[in-house]
Amino acid sequence: GGVARKQFKFISGEDKVKKYESSPGVKWGFCGNCGTSLLYDHDGVPDKTYFTLANLEGPLDRMPDSHVSFEEKVHWFHPGDELPKFKAKTEERT
Repeated sequence: GGVARKQFKFISGEDKVKKYESSPGVKWGFCGNCGTSLLYDHDGVPDKTYFTLANLEGPLDRMPDSHVSFEEKVHWFHPGDELPKFKAKTEERT
């Protein structure tokens, strides 16, 4: 999922998050203890943080409204929803 950076915060453990710049402007956040992928920041979308919903605890305050970077999915993933599917971090639909 993606959220405005100003609305995203860690309740605990932020000091354990390490960042890796995989390419210019693309930073992945992961747990420095276990290696779990947690989040993704892109300089091209400076106002958002993208994170893995499966890593969140408790109920969400809203349901997902789209699939982002859908072209990167594994070939066997076929979501059973009608949510819009976007290419990369753009408004272009796949």
